[in-house]
Amino acid sequence: MLQPTLQEQLFDIILNRFPRRVDAVEALCHLLHLAKDPIYRRLRGDTPLLPQELALLAQHFGISLDALIIGQAAHRRKSMTQSPTALQELLDTAAARYNRPDFIVADPISIPHRFSKLQDREIMAFWAATLAWGQRKTIIQSANKLAELMDNAPYDFMLNHIEKDRARFESFKHRTFQPTDTLWFLEFLQTFYKNNDSLETAFTRHLSPKDPTVENALRGFHDNFFDHPFAPDRTRKHVATPARGSTCKRLNMFLRWMVRKDAAGVDFGVWENISPAQLLIPLDVHVERVARRLGILQRKQTDWLSVLELTGNLRAFDPIDPVRYDFALFGMGVFESNKILEPAFLFESPLTKSIANPKSQIVNSSTSL
Repeated sequence: MLQPTLQEQLFDIILNRFPRRVDAVEALCHLLHLAKDPIYRRLRGDTPLLPQELALLAQHFGISLDALIIGQAAHRRKSMTQSPTALQELLDTAAARYNRPDFIVADPISIPHRFSKLQDREIMAFWAATLAWGQRKTIIQSANKLAELMDNAPYDFMLNHIEKDRARFESFKHRTFQPTDTLWFLEFLQTFYKNNDSLETAFTRHLSPKDPTVENALRGFHDNFFDHPFAPDRTRKHVATPARGSTCKRLNMFLRWMVRKDAAGVDFGVWENISPAQLLIPLDVHVERVARRLGILQRKQTDWLSVLELTGNLRAFDPIDPVRYDFALFGMGVFESNKILEPAFLFESPLTKSIANPKSQIVNSSTSL
């Protein structure tokens, strides 16, 4: 028996909320601003729901897409023909190989590692994660420049700087991150730290321990970040939200840095009110490419639902700390793209040979969202 699609499951729940199917159709027409024919095509599955339609329906009817997708992932894992033991062995080996202090030097996480005070680390981790697209060398250079502009004392600068001190930032740019964006970040961070001890609060005030993921924390943080009449619209592209279907890669990476804690010492683990089990994978191009070849990401689009699907599959191997596999997927993706194939690791199993050979088929699975 085939597993119902996410769309089918969502509509089943909605239809059961109404005494008659026709009442549900009328409500859906009103909510989605569509005529009856397009609604029926969606109900039959002839037309897929758009990401924004999925989000709107879930929010309106109080349905957790997280829970539905995690259930989908659990079903798909049962139907995988690839040995889960072999796949987990690959992921565990790669995670251990890349989750080590050597990883820090050439990664943006090296920026907050320069500091010891909690708030300094939070501020620089947030900046570094925000700027984390493009070449890592350039990201690190830009983040270091920001630290210099804050006199290498970011927390003290946030608490004590005055308006004229911001003039020095008016020439700072990083790709599409412009002075307007920098100045708004300064405004938000200064206001926040004058009223709060830790940036963790900006996320946890929107999160319940019962939430399966940090989705509500990301939504709430974004909304608070721009909850001001003078917040620039252009800056919204630099602080993502699941409400727009974004993968929220940079914020998920920032949360990984602050929440995860293990003996390797790469991630800080200084935030204790978010569980590592709630974290979601930072889905960048390297992670996505390897995850698809391993068959643990099936969704064609690269969006928020893909993040939930991949993380749900990784929870099968480690439900307590699924995002530790970010080290595995990212590390293998970077080594593959750079053609640095280390025999001691990359050729020790058939699965790792498949990573190096795009034509090789790793998983033979027909199930998908």
